[in-house]
Amino acid sequence: MLRAALFSSVVLVSATLAGCTMGESASPEGAWRVVALDGTSIEPADDVTLTLQDGQASGRSGCNRYNGSYTLDDGFAFGALASTRMACRGRGGEIEAQFNTIVDQVNGWRLDNGVLELLDGERAVLRAVLEP
Repeated sequence: MLRAALFSSVVLVSATLAGCTMGESASPEGAWRVVALDGTSIEPADDVTLTLQDGQASGRSGCNRYNGSYTLDDGFAFGALASTRMACRGRGGEIEAQFNTIVDQVNGWRLDNGVLELLDGERAVLRAVLEP
């Protein structure tokens, strides 16, 4: 009897914690520094950032600044993003092209040990940590 009660408590706590990591109780809002784009490591010097606040997204995509909207209805989706139009060559241009492709694929999110993951299905296509 005690084992059954203990097992039920563990299952309940696990289900509650799983809900938090999938974003049901937590929020993706904050200022984030992107550390990976679809498996590509992003260094702090690459200056890829994402700020999410009250349905508005903004930041730097490797070369240009962007802003627009996002929604959390049925997952996560970016609205149309406006961007500055500086010429982007080399690594900055490559990262920006990858970032722009990824934002169109995002349909979900989760928080995993303080890391924000934007998802395409179950696959993390963007990983970010809170800015200090």
